[in-house]
Amino acid sequence: MPFLIRKATIKDFEKLKEIKIEFYLWECKKDNKLTTDYVKKGLGSRLAKNLKQKNTAFFIAVQKGEIIGYAGGEIKNNPSYAKYKKSGHIFNLYVKPKYQGKGIGKKLINETMKWFKKNKISDLRIMVYKNNKRAHKIYNKLGFKDYVIELSKINKI
Repeated sequence: MPFLIRKATIKDFEKLKEIKIEFYLWECKKDNKLTTDYVKKGLGSRLAKNLKQKNTAFFIAVQKGEIIGYAGGEIKNNPSYAKYKKSGHIFNLYVKPKYQGKGIGKKLINETMKWFKKNKISDLRIMVYKNNKRAHKIYNKLGFKDYVIELSKINKI
């Protein structure tokens, strides 16, 4: 069944919020450093703010009026010593499970990368959980290379 990829607007807020909650709850199961409190306390207000900002964009995959996937991108300033003054950060790529494996995630990332290019951003970054092999493979196919490995430790207090 065909789907449409387009940039989200404030009119998409409620449906986008629903799928962001679905993604975040999935992510909480994978990352023991996350808490579901964010769903109740900050996700909605942050999303509303992001939808209005010029340095942030969300791209959504829509089928029969339902958002079946999304990706977000944000333009950030780099430190003064960096070669590129700004960088593009892709965050929250998510496709509902029953629609995965159909190229939707790839198309969402491609739309996000087009938005960065339109905004003259050439330094692109994306974070992926080490055990998320499927996403890592997609990003590699799209030209992303491993660059920095972030290590983590929880101290017992």
